[in-house]
Amino acid sequence: MLRFLYENAIAHIVPSFYEGFGITVLEAMELGCPVISSNTSSLKEVGGSACLYFNPKSSADLIKKINLLIKNKKIYQSLIDRGYRHCARFTWKKCAQKTYQLYKKLYIGS
Repeated sequence: MLRFLYENAIAHIVPSFYEGFGITVLEAMELGCPVISSNTSSLKEVGGSACLYFNPKSSADLIKKINLLIKNKKIYQSLIDRGYRHCARFTWKKCAQKTYQLYKKLYIGS
């Protein structure tokens, strides 16, 4: 069901004031759903240049970004293309390798 929603949505909107990581941003990108995200906490790092960002304290800013995405097909497609490339940087294999290296460093001290 979630896959269907991402694949058929106009955009995934993340209006958070705080996110620990923002995995839904990557989930949406991986399924070709453009992302409009608040410009707070870890979301700018997770979304990189593959998102449209807005001030979560400004509904006018969010409306502006939604309208831009709907009216400009080049931006819409560009976000999809950049999203596919960007989310490829975040794989479970890389996560496991980095976690292993961290544990190894903490345990062995090397």
